[in-house]
Amino acid sequence: MRTINPATEEVLAEYEVQTAAVTTSQIGEADEAFHHWRQTELDVRLQCVRDFAEAVHAARMPLAELMTREMGKVLKESL
Repeated sequence: MRTINPATEEVLAEYEVQTAAVTTSQIGEADEAFHHWRQTELDVRLQCVRDFAEAVHAARMPLAELMTREMGKVLKESL
């Protein structure tokens, strides 16, 4: 599997295709994590979401540049 810049057709990355067994295992792990998350106190979950939002905001330029390369968008649209 590849990530290709649609504007330049440059291959940005290549990924291994996972087997059904690996995918099923990962889905099980995600389900377990979700059940743990649901049991976490609301104030802790809210702080995690705030921390994540701050991290995304702090990394907005590198993320926008990545979106530009992967989606062929102009940088202004990615911000």
